[in-house]
Amino acid sequence: MASSNFITSLGIPTRNRPDTVARCLQSFVDNAHKHSRDAAFTVVDDNKKPEYADATRRRVDLIRKSSASAVRYLNRADRRKMAAFLSRKAKLPQSLLEYALLGNEQSQESYGAARNTLLLASAGTLHVQVDDDTICELYSTTQGAQQLIAPTTIPTDRYQFYQTRAEALAIAQGLQVDVLGLHEAYLGKPLSILTDASPHSPDMFIVGTFLGAAGDSGMSTTMGRLSFQGAERDALLADPESYRWKLFTRNIIRAPRGPRIGVDRSLITINAGLDNRTLLPPFPPNMRNEDSVFGEVLGLCQPNGIKVHLPFTIQHDPPNERPPHTEVMIPPANLNQVLSATLSSFGPGILSSDPAANLPLLGTYLQQLVNAPLDEFVEYVSNATRRVYAETLKALEAVTEEMDQFPAYYQEDVTALRHQLANAIDGQHAFKPIDLWRYGYDVWEFAQSLFGRYAELLKHWPAIADAAKRWHGDWQD
Repeated sequence: MASSNFITSLGIPTRNRPDTVARCLQSFVDNAHKHSRDAAFTVVDDNKKPEYADATRRRVDLIRKSSASAVRYLNRADRRKMAAFLSRKAKLPQSLLEYALLGNEQSQESYGAARNTLLLASAGTLHVQVDDDTICELYSTTQGAQQLIAPTTIPTDRYQFYQTRAEALAIAQGLQVDVLGLHEAYLGKPLSILTDASPHSPDMFIVGTFLGAAGDSGMSTTMGRLSFQGAERDALLADPESYRWKLFTRNIIRAPRGPRIGVDRSLITINAGLDNRTLLPPFPPNMRNEDSVFGEVLGLCQPNGIKVHLPFTIQHDPPNERPPHTEVMIPPANLNQVLSATLSSFGPGILSSDPAANLPLLGTYLQQLVNAPLDEFVEYVSNATRRVYAETLKALEAVTEEMDQFPAYYQEDVTALRHQLANAIDGQHAFKPIDLWRYGYDVWEFAQSLFGRYAELLKHWPAIADAAKRWHGDWQD
């Protein structure tokens, strides 16, 4: 299949939210029509309840017919068919493909499996994935020129805080711009033609582009705000009456002031452009925070791939409002946070510039941990998680050095978080993945088994992705 420099597909993973995904799909279809874009839309439905699946299919079909757009709907039966086809072409067990595209049947949540389906369905193209609770209403946070901001001069993203989601959404709308074109301006381009701000390899290219969020933050914790610097810290501390709700509110507008090169591996894929012409890694099929693992593996396996965060936001409006935290605390670790921390401990010097060689090496690394006795596995992944906490603590040290010039209420919160992080690093924090407790299995044995399944997927993903690219769409025949 010939590759293209244009984005031709947009995918939406969804589960049990027919009205929400219909709102999302309609908004992106409308944006494509306004800007004369010939794009194909794919909704991957992870519903396991027939009533929700039927409702979602009806809503998607209605939009397809009324808009005359190329819209397709893939349910779990479709994905099982896709898995069977690709297992034959890649000469791999069907159970492995079903794990990649459907997840582990022991787990109710398989968000990454839906995203993997979109990756394989769009193999060989520039591709955009959006969350089903987003709306294609755009807002710009840019200030000044659009030159890429180099990693050495990255400012904190621009944050605007609101007490209600409605306030944030009311402001972050009305910008008439082609959302696919925003990604297209950077995605897949050589870094050398976009910036000369810092030394870089001539082989570096932009593998991913990401929009910010307006409305719900999409973040599980707000503790990063305590290490804000510059204008963002000034805004947080400007008024003692508003400090507390600004620290904890989920209602924000967040994006950089200009297009910036990302230096960390963590990702939020609320609205992500991906260069799927190159080999991208699989998402872990099960549980939440699948994008954090994807970002970690992408940084390891694709060292020449650069991520660019764009100075625009998309509306993020989940149907249910989660209450904000009310006190400074470290949130409990979940499975994919522990997995991401474990992967970050892999020595990057061992890897090459070839993702097809790197992914199997990462898989072998994980497999060796899985093959170890359970107590050794627990000790290793817990220590890896502690190292991530140590990095967070280090980011707070810059704040501590200037502590005397800040208000007492801010000093108290920074000190409280430092103490919690220090206790966690010293081993006084439980790293058992909290999201596995509900299943009734031994948590660490279950975690070890899921690590093992992802390890196997990493080892064989190059062959799976190659089969998807070679026989693009043939599985539907």
